[in-house]
Amino acid sequence: MKRIYFLRHAKAEESAKEGDFYRKLSKKGKKDIQLMLERLKSFEFNLNCIISSPATRTSQTAREFAQTLGCELVFEECLYEAEAKDIINLIKTIDENYQEIMLVGHNPALKESIELLSEIHLPSFATCSVLCLELPSFKELKLHQARLVFFENSKNLKERHL
Repeated sequence: MKRIYFLRHAKAEESAKEGDFYRKLSKKGKKDIQLMLERLKSFEFNLNCIISSPATRTSQTAREFAQTLGCELVFEECLYEAEAKDIINLIKTIDENYQEIMLVGHNPALKESIELLSEIHLPSFATCSVLCLELPSFKELKLHQARLVFFENSKNLKERHL
């Protein structure tokens, strides 16, 4: 079975002079990344690759995860301003030799992709949340066939650390 970890970028600044693409992580976002990485230490990861949107906030988030988890990081232009269909098409191109990948991106596309792949209804998918789905194949991907492995909502982590 294959695993896909969906990670929404951490909390970012409200705006950037240069535009949305260049919004950087906020102090809160950087702290949330550390809380999530600490929580994920209890899971057995064997990530082959992290695929990230090139936007500043997603690339900053992805770099922290790649460095801590010790895996390859690649940037995919289509993940910025993606729709769910773009993410699903990207998943179908992933090398079948890979067993576990992480996608770092933006809402609403991540949330919608998760719902299409698994039939899970997510009321929300907060910044710096991670959800893992298991499926038989990347290339032979079919809608509504993925199984939920776990969901770590960053808002719950913050409550535990108060």
